[in-house]
Amino acid sequence: MSKMKKLTSLVVFILICGSIALAQTEREMQQQMQRQQMQQQTDVSDDELKQFAGVYQRMQVINQQSQQKMIKTVEQNGLTVDRFNELQQAVQNPEQEASASPEETEKMEKTRQELGAIQTESQQKMQEVIEEEGLSQERYQEISVAIQTNPEVEQRLIKHMEPAR
Repeated sequence: MSKMKKLTSLVVFILICGSIALAQTEREMQQQMQRQQMQQQTDVSDDELKQFAGVYQRMQVINQQSQQKMIKTVEQNGLTVDRFNELQQAVQNPEQEASASPEETEKMEKTRQELGAIQTESQQKMQEVIEEEGLSQERYQEISVAIQTNPEVEQRLIKHMEPAR
Protein backbone atom coordinates (compact mmCIF):
# COMPACT_ATOMS: atom_id res chain seq x y z
CA MET A 1 0.00 0.00 0.00
CA SER A 2 2.84 2.31 0.79
CA LYS A 3 4.34 1.70 -2.64
CA MET A 4 0.99 2.52 -4.21
CA LYS A 5 0.80 5.86 -2.35
CA LYS A 6 4.34 6.67 -3.39
CA LEU A 7 3.60 5.75 -7.00
CA THR A 8 0.39 7.82 -6.98
CA SER A 9 2.22 10.77 -5.42
CA LEU A 10 4.95 10.43 -8.03
CA VAL A 11 2.41 10.39 -10.88
CA VAL A 12 0.61 13.42 -9.43
CA PHE A 13 3.95 15.19 -9.00
CA ILE A 14 4.93 14.44 -12.61
CA LEU A 15 1.56 15.65 -13.88
CA ILE A 16 1.84 18.88 -11.88
CA CYS A 17 5.39 19.50 -13.07
CA GLY A 18 4.36 18.74 -16.64
CA SER A 19 1.42 21.15 -16.36
CA ILE A 20 3.66 23.87 -14.97
CA ALA A 21 6.26 23.30 -17.68
CA LEU A 22 3.54 23.32 -20.35
CA ALA A 23 2.06 26.55 -18.98
CA GLN A 24 5.51 28.18 -18.91
CA THR A 25 6.22 27.05 -22.47
CA GLU A 26 2.83 28.35 -23.58
CA ARG A 27 3.44 31.69 -21.85
CA GLU A 28 6.91 31.95 -23.41
CA MET A 29 5.45 31.23 -26.85
CA GLN A 30 2.80 33.94 -26.36
CA GLN A 31 5.44 36.44 -25.25
CA GLN A 32 7.60 35.59 -28.26
CA MET A 33 4.62 36.01 -30.59
CA GLN A 34 3.84 39.39 -28.99
CA ARG A 35 7.46 40.49 -29.45
CA GLN A 36 7.35 39.42 -33.10
CA GLN A 37 4.07 41.28 -33.64
CA MET A 38 5.50 44.41 -32.02
CA GLN A 39 8.60 44.09 -34.22
CA GLN A 40 6.45 43.69 -37.33
CA GLN A 41 4.35 46.69 -36.35
CA THR A 42 7.41 48.82 -35.75
CA ASP A 43 9.33 47.84 -38.87
CA VAL A 44 10.18 51.17 -40.42
CA SER A 45 12.32 51.41 -43.53
CA ASP A 46 15.05 54.01 -43.94
CA ASP A 47 13.03 55.61 -46.73
CA GLU A 48 10.05 55.99 -44.39
CA LEU A 49 12.29 57.51 -41.72
CA LYS A 50 13.64 59.99 -44.28
CA GLN A 51 10.05 60.88 -45.21
CA PHE A 52 9.12 61.20 -41.53
CA ALA A 53 12.16 63.40 -40.85
CA GLY A 54 11.14 65.68 -43.73
CA VAL A 55 7.59 65.90 -42.42
CA TYR A 56 8.77 66.57 -38.87
CA GLN A 57 11.09 69.38 -39.92
CA ARG A 58 8.43 71.00 -42.09
CA MET A 59 5.89 70.69 -39.26
CA GLN A 60 8.23 72.51 -36.90
CA VAL A 61 8.27 75.44 -39.32
CA ILE A 62 4.45 75.36 -39.56
CA ASN A 63 4.20 75.31 -35.75
CA GLN A 64 6.54 78.26 -35.38
CA GLN A 65 4.63 80.24 -37.99
CA SER A 66 1.31 79.39 -36.32
CA GLN A 67 2.59 80.46 -32.91
CA GLN A 68 3.75 83.78 -34.34
CA LYS A 69 0.35 84.29 -36.00
CA MET A 70 -1.41 83.46 -32.74
CA ILE A 71 0.68 85.90 -30.73
CA LYS A 72 0.07 88.61 -33.32
CA THR A 73 -3.68 87.88 -33.29
CA VAL A 74 -3.89 88.10 -29.50
CA GLU A 75 -2.01 91.40 -29.49
CA GLN A 76 -4.00 92.84 -32.43
CA ASN A 77 -7.18 92.14 -30.49
CA GLY A 78 -5.94 94.29 -27.61
CA LEU A 79 -4.80 91.62 -25.15
CA THR A 80 -1.38 90.55 -23.95
CA VAL A 81 -0.49 86.89 -24.27
CA ASP A 82 -0.28 86.59 -20.49
CA ARG A 83 -3.72 88.16 -20.00
CA PHE A 84 -5.23 85.99 -22.72
CA ASN A 85 -3.78 82.87 -21.06
CA GLU A 86 -5.08 83.98 -17.67
CA LEU A 87 -8.58 84.50 -19.06
CA GLN A 88 -8.43 81.23 -21.00
CA GLN A 89 -7.46 79.30 -17.88
CA ALA A 90 -10.33 80.90 -15.98
CA VAL A 91 -12.73 79.76 -18.72
CA GLN A 92 -11.41 76.20 -18.52
CA ASN A 93 -11.26 76.11 -14.71
CA PRO A 94 -14.23 77.82 -13.06
CA GLU A 95 -12.51 77.67 -9.66
CA GLN A 96 -9.80 80.01 -10.92
CA GLU A 97 -10.76 83.64 -10.64
CA ALA A 98 -10.00 86.14 -13.35
CA SER A 99 -12.38 89.02 -13.50
CA ALA A 100 -12.78 90.36 -16.99
CA SER A 101 -14.50 93.50 -18.12
CA PRO A 102 -17.21 93.15 -20.78
CA GLU A 103 -14.72 94.64 -23.24
CA GLU A 104 -12.08 92.01 -22.33
CA THR A 105 -14.66 89.24 -22.61
CA GLU A 106 -15.56 90.43 -26.10
CA LYS A 107 -11.88 90.61 -27.10
CA MET A 108 -11.34 87.16 -25.63
CA GLU A 109 -14.16 85.58 -27.63
CA LYS A 110 -13.06 87.23 -30.87
CA THR A 111 -9.48 86.10 -30.26
CA ARG A 112 -10.52 82.52 -29.46
CA GLN A 113 -12.43 82.28 -32.74
CA GLU A 114 -9.51 83.63 -34.73
CA LEU A 115 -7.07 81.31 -32.97
CA GLY A 116 -9.33 78.37 -33.75
CA ALA A 117 -9.18 79.28 -37.44
CA ILE A 118 -5.38 79.53 -37.29
CA GLN A 119 -5.19 76.14 -35.59
CA THR A 120 -7.47 74.54 -38.20
CA GLU A 121 -5.38 76.05 -41.00
CA SER A 122 -2.21 74.77 -39.35
CA GLN A 123 -3.61 71.24 -39.01
CA GLN A 124 -4.62 71.23 -42.67
CA LYS A 125 -1.12 72.31 -43.69
CA MET A 126 0.36 69.53 -41.58
CA GLN A 127 -1.88 66.95 -43.22
CA GLU A 128 -0.84 68.23 -46.63
CA VAL A 129 2.84 67.97 -45.66
CA ILE A 130 2.38 64.35 -44.60
CA GLU A 131 0.76 63.50 -47.93
CA GLU A 132 3.30 65.50 -49.94
CA GLU A 133 6.09 63.47 -48.34
CA GLY A 134 4.35 60.28 -49.49
CA LEU A 135 2.97 59.03 -46.18
CA SER A 136 -0.60 58.33 -45.14
CA GLN A 137 -1.90 59.77 -41.86
CA GLU A 138 -2.13 56.26 -40.46
CA ARG A 139 1.44 55.33 -41.43
CA TYR A 140 2.74 58.62 -40.05
CA GLN A 141 1.09 57.78 -36.70
CA GLU A 142 2.50 54.23 -36.76
CA ILE A 143 6.01 55.55 -37.37
CA SER A 144 5.55 58.11 -34.61
CA VAL A 145 4.58 55.35 -32.16
CA ALA A 146 7.50 53.19 -33.33
CA ILE A 147 9.90 56.08 -32.69
CA GLN A 148 8.47 56.59 -29.20
CA THR A 149 8.50 52.91 -28.25
CA ASN A 150 11.57 51.56 -30.04
CA PRO A 151 14.92 53.18 -29.17
CA GLU A 152 16.57 51.68 -32.26
CA VAL A 153 14.05 53.35 -34.56
CA GLU A 154 14.47 56.61 -32.65
CA GLN A 155 18.26 56.50 -33.13
CA ARG A 156 17.86 55.83 -36.84
CA LEU A 157 15.55 58.85 -37.13
CA ILE A 158 18.07 61.05 -35.33
CA LYS A 159 20.72 60.05 -37.86
CA HIS A 160 18.39 61.04 -40.71
CA MET A 161 17.79 64.41 -39.11
CA GLU A 162 21.47 65.26 -38.62
CA PRO A 163 22.88 67.61 -41.24
CA ALA A 164 25.10 65.97 -43.84
CA ARG A 165 28.77 66.26 -43.01
